[in-house]
Amino acid sequence: MFNIPQDITLENVAETLTIQNPELDLKEEDVRAKFCYTTKGNTRHLVTEVEPGTRQKLMQAGIKLEWTICSVDDYIVARRSFHCSRHNHNFRDGKGKKTCPMCTGSHKLREYIDSKTDHKYINSLV
Repeated sequence: MFNIPQDITLENVAETLTIQNPELDLKEEDVRAKFCYTTKGNTRHLVTEVEPGTRQKLMQAGIKLEWTICSVDDYIVARRSFHCSRHNHNFRDGKGKKTCPMCTGSHKLREYIDSKTDHKYINSLV
């Protein structure tokens, strides 16, 4: 994954993509910038929303931003219940009993007392 140049912002990413990637035949309205984030390794990422056809073009070709050729990946967010700590549902769904995501105990995360030996991953349990 390549680092997005600092000059690329939410305000100018659509214009920059269309100008610097003419072979993709993009229009500025095809790209809707959502947010930027930086990883712990100081790699800067930019999340945009595009239509399926535009997504396919970007995934196949990659993109040029200034003097950098950047790869394109899907940005996926997994939902997780704060009540039972399981993925793909939330508290309002009413599934599962109260479970700590750190030790699988029947208490809330804020009641968890750190112990290096009792870490378990709740979503691997059957």
